[in-house]
Order: sequence, then C-alpha cells, then structure tokens
Amino acid sequence: MAILALIASMVVPNLLNRQKHANVNATRINITATEQSLKMYAIDHVGQYPDATKAIDSLVTSPTHDYQWNGPYLGKAPTDAWGQVLRCTEAGGSELPLRVYSVGPDGRDGTDDDVYVEVS
Repeated sequence: MAILALIASMVVPNLLNRQKHANVNATRINITATEQSLKMYAIDHVGQYPDATKAIDSLVTSPTHDYQWNGPYLGKAPTDAWGQVLRCTEAGGSELPLRVYSVGPDGRDGTDDDVYVEVS
C-alpha cells in the first residue's frame, strides 16, 4: 500500500497539472476563434467593431436594425474550458480594438487565473 501511495503522490499532481494546461490551451483556441469572428464582423461593418459590452452577443444574434450584419459569425456564444461565456473588453491601442478573455476556473474577473491570448 505504501508503494501505491508513493506512486499516486507522484503521478496525480502531474495529471492535474496537465489537465490545467489542456484547459488553458483549449480556452486560448476559443479566444483566438472569437477574435477572428470579430474581425469578420468588422469587415461586414466597414472596419467598425461592436461595442465591447455587446460584442459576444453581436457574433451570435443580429443587433436591432443592423443591416450590415451578415452572421451569425459563431453558432453559439463562445465558452472557455470551464463552461463560462468568454468576455470582451476594449483593448486600447492594440491591433484589435477589443480583447477577448476568460475569467478562468475561479469565475471571477481580474484574478491571476484569467486567460488571455497575447498579441504578438
């Protein structure tokens, strides 16, 4: 039993760490896909992006009286690996004027586990 406990104590943390990295990577992929959808939205709107507070919704359903909307740009609201809808904020000075992100596994905005895709 002691040997099994020793092996488990070495293996389990590695498995948990791998799962965490897999969740973060899957979330980054969803963020990148959502940013691409925002770019498609902007193409249909002569370079204008939706308001950050409504950006995610604007990718799925047409805003009222938006005759340039050519979506849906996504089939459903994009989520992170923890099942929470991605969020959007103004980026301020980057290539993409909006920044898509996840609040991470704790579900709270502005904490250390929030997930972003770094713009290079």
